[in-house]
Amino acid sequence: TPCEHSFPTRRSSDLSLTWESLYQEVNAISQTLKSMGVGPGDRVVAFAPSNAEAVIACLATAVLGGVWSSCPAEFGTNAVLERFMQVCLPFAVPPPIAS
Repeated sequence: TPCEHSFPTRRSSDLSLTWESLYQEVNAISQTLKSMGVGPGDRVVAFAPSNAEAVIACLATAVLGGVWSSCPAEFGTNAVLERFMQVCLPFAVPPPIAS
């Protein structure tokens, strides 16, 4: 079911990563995606800006052989829905929760 699974983002947009911390973040998210059933050829989408979290989620999806797509809020509701419907999403990553 679309949007059945979600997981929280843990980082801020002003992010600086070492290669090691990037590896650890990608590994943690890929394990979460894997536990949700994401595998080769699966499509994962995010309603998120182009930031470090999106890059980490994209890399985590690629580790599993999945296909990544994202849209920022600036696209507008109709454009986002059209784009995600074209991708035929089985998994969705939610936007970060403001703290």
